[in-house]
Amino acid sequence: MSTGTVSQAVHQEALDELCHLKAELENAKKEKDQMAGELEVLRALKGDPRLSETNYDASLISQFSRMELRPSTTIPNPVVRITNTLTDAERAAYQARIDELERKLNAEQVDNQKRNKMISGLQKMLNIDSTYIEAENDEGDCREVWLKRLHADLKAIDRNWHQYSPNLVKALRDFIDGSGFDNPSIAVEMLAAEREELGKELDALRAFDTGSFNAPTKDISLSFHPDASVAINVLANQSYAPAELDMFKSGFIMYRNVCSKMFEKLKMTADFLQILLEILETSTDDSVKQLVEKIRALQMALNSSIDEASILLENAARVEESINTALEESMRPSLAPFNGKEASFALEERVKVVVDDAKIKELEARIEELQSIETAEKQRINELQLELESAKDLVDSGNEAKEHVSLIEKQLSDAKGRIAELENQLTEANEALNHTYEKLKNAEQRLGELAKAEKENLSMKKALNAAAPAIIEEVEKIHDVLSSASEDFKKIQKIEAALKRVAAEKARKRSEK
Repeated sequence: MSTGTVSQAVHQEALDELCHLKAELENAKKEKDQMAGELEVLRALKGDPRLSETNYDASLISQFSRMELRPSTTIPNPVVRITNTLTDAERAAYQARIDELERKLNAEQVDNQKRNKMISGLQKMLNIDSTYIEAENDEGDCREVWLKRLHADLKAIDRNWHQYSPNLVKALRDFIDGSGFDNPSIAVEMLAAEREELGKELDALRAFDTGSFNAPTKDISLSFHPDASVAINVLANQSYAPAELDMFKSGFIMYRNVCSKMFEKLKMTADFLQILLEILETSTDDSVKQLVEKIRALQMALNSSIDEASILLENAARVEESINTALEESMRPSLAPFNGKEASFALEERVKVVVDDAKIKELEARIEELQSIETAEKQRINELQLELESAKDLVDSGNEAKEHVSLIEKQLSDAKGRIAELENQLTEANEALNHTYEKLKNAEQRLGELAKAEKENLSMKKALNAAAPAIIEEVEKIHDVLSSASEDFKKIQKIEAALKRVAAEKARKRSEK
């Protein structure tokens, strides 16, 4: 085989290899353009707030920043032209997708903030209920929890509900009495005993009082004769035995502590209502606005109750002071020198205690009066029915009996109308309570939806975390292919240089011949 044939075969083989390498470079160029677009997306995701709480390694992201993928300086630009930019349409599509995801993310963050506030408020409410129920279970009775809620709802609907619903008042009274439940606690029995002792003290005071007991408190100390100082001293020192006073003080302190705990729970309930208002005020739903108005009314009533409870606690502190004074007086010898101011002060404080006890009795009498309204009405209806039956037997006896029957029927109709009105009011109250419970149920359902959305958000973040290593690995493979292609192209350039030298040598030999 001649030298020219060998050179031609080598040249043809080199050309075939060059074409093959050019085809591989074209494929590599397409893959590089595709990866360049993905690289731009990853660079944009680097500043995405959704990745702030993921488990991405910072070194993985930085690898994309170090990969510039510039065209090799050894590859002529006319042969292979490499670009790493996106078209305007692709960039706009990616930007629109990123904007949409950011809007969804912001909406989810707002929902999560609302959910956290709602959960925090509900946890506070649950803590109040659990603590109160645990305290009440020590006595074997948790009825006070439901009475407190029911009373607050009824008061929010109508502050004078007890004047229009004697049936409901009686039902509540029966529930408070605890028919079929445990007996009253020891504290209640002690308070009843102390009330009886106060009544005895009041009778003793009246025995020494020459004026009217209904005189103002500031004039009570002036209504005694000077000669009655010894009797007053005996009364101040011996009306209570020390053991009885100590027992009375223990019962009173126990009662005051219970009231203080209830006062603290009232304040916690007011705080929860304030948090609930802050969460619901941003809503534009009409039903939610109505619920907000009811909550505000309930909050006003609750604040009024808190003020009243605060005043009662202050009065309790003064009464405790009076008890301590009486206890100190009972410890003194009965023949101690008489001090008019101290006796007057002790007497005034005891009268205050008696007056407070009278107010309590007055309130209890009012409750019993309200409780007996429905019973009296029912008894009256039964009596009217009996009279009506008796009168109907005498209808034929004359006009007088007929008039009596008409009067009784009218009275019976009026009584039934009053009963129907009371039943309607009770129905309205029950509907309002059911509406409130339905709103709370919807709020709990919304909390469940928010929790589900949060789980989906976490799943999406995990998917991004799982996809990132695969993309990085693919980019590294492309980078290796490009490096290999660059080395092959260098070889091709060397072959081309060798061919040029062979061609130049052949041309020189021809010229010499």
